[in-house]
Formats: sequence, structure tokens, C-alpha cells
Amino acid sequence: MSTRSRRRCRNERQNQPPQSQPPLNKAKNNQTPQVSNSCNRYVIQYRKSNVINSKIDKMKIRRRNCRRIIQEMNLKKQSKINLENNVANLNQNPANSVI
Repeated sequence: MSTRSRRRCRNERQNQPPQSQPPLNKAKNNQTPQVSNSCNRYVIQYRKSNVINSKIDKMKIRRRNCRRIIQEMNLKKQSKINLENNVANLNQNPANSVI
């Protein structure tokens, strides 16, 4: 299709009155939020979109929240390891410790 014919088609579409389309199968907007299965600490938020998109959004939110929980757990583990190392160092060198 040449650029001239594409331009003509586009102009014809713009000049036509908007056609009413049947509504798509919409997700329910006012659903009560449900807790996700994989991460119990976070709540899934429903969004105004098609059913397929809302399912994808839920999976994205679930994945993002799981990643956040894993990062928090890693930080807690790391701080616990650092604390244990500090205590072990103090036990080995009590003269270096400052009270």
C-alpha cells in the first residue's frame, strides 16, 4: 500500500463519525482485593482493563512483590551474618573492643 493510499484511508477514517463498538469483556472494577497465593504479605490491586490484561497485571505485581520479599530476606540474612561476625571478632579480640 502506497503512502498516498494509506493517507487517504486514514483521512477517511478520521472524517467518519465514531462507530459505537460493543464493550469488551471488562474486568470487574469494584472487586474486593484478594491476597495473592505466592506472597501472602501483599494484596493484588485490580485495574481497569480487559480480563487478560488484569491477569497479566496480577502476575506482574505478584512477581514484583515476591522479588521485594526476597530482597528483604537477603538483607535480614546479611545483617544477621554481619552481627554474628562482629560478635565472633569481639570474642577473639576482647582488648580491641571499646566499651
